[in-house]
Amino acid sequence: MNVLVVTNNPEAQEELKKHGFCVEFAEGRAENSLLQARNLVVKGWHLAADPRGGYNKRYNPYHTVFLCDEAGSGMGEDVLVLENLAQYHDSPYRPDAPHTDRELKDFRILDMSIALRTTEHLKNYMN
Repeated sequence: MNVLVVTNNPEAQEELKKHGFCVEFAEGRAENSLLQARNLVVKGWHLAADPRGGYNKRYNPYHTVFLCDEAGSGMGEDVLVLENLAQYHDSPYRPDAPHTDRELKDFRILDMSIALRTTEHLKNYMN
């Protein structure tokens, strides 16, 4: 199984590349990485891990998504999951206040922690 990672977290991008992952960087907000991952699903990739894990109902301006080249679920289901997550970021429940540098650093660390934990599980299935 080949894995492709999409993230808008520059620290996660750097760290995952060190671990040998192919990473596509999505500039900007979390919605960008989710929608970029959705576009890759439409092109034949599949979710390698549930992108809601660790993020579900918790706003984070960074989001790292793991895709693979082996089917785990249907394309339609994967597309819906990613689009629903992207819509959540535009919902009225999302904090609108600008974040301090310290808060952004905490969000990056949380996203990277979730991503690194995911890599531990995926390494069992990778080529």
